[in-house]
Amino acid sequence: MVGLIKNNRGLFLVEAAMLLIPVVLMLFLLLEAFRREVFQLLLIHITCSEVRALALGENKNIIENENRNFLMSALGSVLGEQIERESKRSLKRVTEPIELRWLKVGKFPGGLSERWLRYEQLLSFELRSQKKHHQEIIKRCLFPFS
Repeated sequence: MVGLIKNNRGLFLVEAAMLLIPVVLMLFLLLEAFRREVFQLLLIHITCSEVRALALGENKNIIENENRNFLMSALGSVLGEQIERESKRSLKRVTEPIELRWLKVGKFPGGLSERWLRYEQLLSFELRSQKKHHQEIIKRCLFPFS
């Protein structure tokens, strides 16, 4: 009779490898989702404080310095400076309520602040035969009393 040799170590390594790959991918997806939410919260705060300060008569240079200091204290000096450089800002005054329909920010005209941020993902994936390397976030805030 032929005896079967038990190889528990090999079986354990195969099971560990099969478990490790999905866990690592899940961790990267969770980290990417967390990064996106952090960037969205920061952009919401910056756009709303920007338009509110402009409506109340603050100087644009003071507003930019406050936003830069806020980003550097929230993200650290290196990442805060990078986000400040890469985010594009537009400030405008909306006078007609019909202009606000496609922006989906409110019904009453006023000062509108918009920030657009494009940042690199931790992992890239393929979408419709094209690689997707970046994420984009657009945040708008309307201050109707300006």
